[in-house]
Amino acid sequence: MWNDIDEKIISVKGFCLSSKYKEGKIFGQNKNIKTMGFIEVETESGEKGYGENYASIYAPELLAPTVEFLEKFFKGKKVGEKNLINVVYKIPFIGRNGIIKSIAGSIEIAIWDLRGKLLKKPTYQLFEKQRNNVRCYGSGGSIIMTNHEIISEIDKSLNEGFDSYKMRVGYQTWNKDLDRVQSARKQLKGDLMVDAIMGTLTPPWNLKTASEKIEDLSKIGIRWIEEPLHPDNVEDLFYLKEKSKIPVAAGEAYSGKLEYNNLIKNNAVDILQFDSTHSGGFELCQDISKKCLDKKMECAVHVWGSAIAISANIHLSYSLPNVSYVEIPLVKLDISEHMWLEKPKISNGFVELSDAPGLGVLISDEIKNKFKFVKNTAFEIKK
Repeated sequence: MWNDIDEKIISVKGFCLSSKYKEGKIFGQNKNIKTMGFIEVETESGEKGYGENYASIYAPELLAPTVEFLEKFFKGKKVGEKNLINVVYKIPFIGRNGIIKSIAGSIEIAIWDLRGKLLKKPTYQLFEKQRNNVRCYGSGGSIIMTNHEIISEIDKSLNEGFDSYKMRVGYQTWNKDLDRVQSARKQLKGDLMVDAIMGTLTPPWNLKTASEKIEDLSKIGIRWIEEPLHPDNVEDLFYLKEKSKIPVAAGEAYSGKLEYNNLIKNNAVDILQFDSTHSGGFELCQDISKKCLDKKMECAVHVWGSAIAISANIHLSYSLPNVSYVEIPLVKLDISEHMWLEKPKISNGFVELSDAPGLGVLISDEIKNKFKFVKNTAFEIKK
């Protein structure tokens, strides 16, 4: 059992790497480069586990000093010790949510990777596994894509084994966006999700505008509307959900128990989304899922990073019975191709993990040298 592992943690490091996009249309990334934050936890035997931190896409400079601060809470602890992450949660004022909680959760992911590697088992086998595969969708449809580009991307995703697709709206004129969604709907037999990314775009829709947009989209036939309001606007999110003809999804922008409990307790969404690389790690997401199960609330998993983020969230999804979909980005990063020990298999709209130990990923010294951090490449949208 993983909790019998006696090896001790000797170091916890945080660092950023930058990668060009291998393919896919992107927006908001300077120099066509994406910078991501990673965690490396090493044991006394030299084994290393890896995690990824989503918040570092927006503030890469904060990762290393934050991990340096957090290292003292993990260094010298046994890899098999239970509830390692709780010590960070108990830090007054700053430990419950936000970037501290987000990064601490990514350290926890790296420890779970370590546990699997030391036991020579995939991480999902260390959880109370609920399934052998999980439904996935190809996530693309950049807000700047044309109708023809959307159709081309859908066709490519179908050839890669997906049967469902998510696209973005909210940047072009609304008539153009409706045409883009209608084109996608005609091209796709499976589920179509629409993400309004109102946590990213400025100014965000208000309740009246979002209601009008959803009314238009309801005539097209989509699986869910995602983040139709700014994440701070939880009160209006409840009212929007109550009268929406389309299921409302949100949650990827939050971290820590308090923010998620607020959404669950108030039935603010139909579909609650979380991401282990930002929300606060595996165990917090598992706890959120159980609370949703009690409320009969659907869950879906957000992913928008490298191979580590993809792998971590698929492993998480294997342990959760009420996750309907895990997101798989269609934009490809050069760095990811070098990280996989063995890629997950996507077929007929499902993704299946290999039996590679841990998360099945690696960041070698060669990768670190090849994809060094490039300054001024944080995500930013200028309009």
